[in-house]
Amino acid sequence: MHKDSDMSEAESRNFRLNLKYLGESRLELRGTSTGQVYLFSLELPVQPVDLRDAKFLLASPLFTIA
Repeated sequence: MHKDSDMSEAESRNFRLNLKYLGESRLELRGTSTGQVYLFSLELPVQPVDLRDAKFLLASPLFTIA
């Protein structure tokens, strides 16, 4: 079994969770674990997010699992 730090970028792409942004304005943020940039808006509220970043976003009331 891999630890998060041992997981390659290619492997981590297989572990994504669709998150829905509940906010009303455009939001661009960088994942705290991966550094990947995510863009959410009213037009695109659902985005696939790396699990390593999703756990932090789900701690916010602005996100839910889609």
